[in-house]
Amino acid sequence: MKKTVITLLVLLSALVARADMGEFALGTQATYGTHKKAVAAGVSLKYNFFYHWRINLLADFYFKKNDVWSTDFALEHNYLIYLGDKVRLFPLVGLGLQTDHITFEGLGGRETDSDEHMTAFAGLGAEYLIGEHLMLSQSATIMETRPKGFSALG
Repeated sequence: MKKTVITLLVLLSALVARADMGEFALGTQATYGTHKKAVAAGVSLKYNFFYHWRINLLADFYFKKNDVWSTDFALEHNYLIYLGDKVRLFPLVGLGLQTDHITFEGLGGRETDSDEHMTAFAGLGAEYLIGEHLMLSQSATIMETRPKGFSALG
């Protein structure tokens, strides 16, 4: 069953609605967090401001592993580089908020606690247009995490 769910998530990650300039697109995604060693399912909402500039709102749910599950909300900026009619590369940067939830045996039975982290990330993605309104999209990012409320100014 677990392999089936993971396979379905990977297939869903590849199918994203295409957004042209001035348009919104809603898509599904699957994520593997190497830092969490966990799989997530999520949604993304893309909006193209200009031919090369796009923002992407992301919401992911990391499935429970070792009594820990997580949510991740992020705002991502993409710069689209067109390589022909069907292929686009995009460097990306973004900020996010991750919340880790842990379930444990407390004095009153099963209890849940949570911990929030601000994130900043950068990466590179690629898209392949497979139809007028559909594309395959994948990206890889490097992420820096700080406790919520962290200030670079001290």
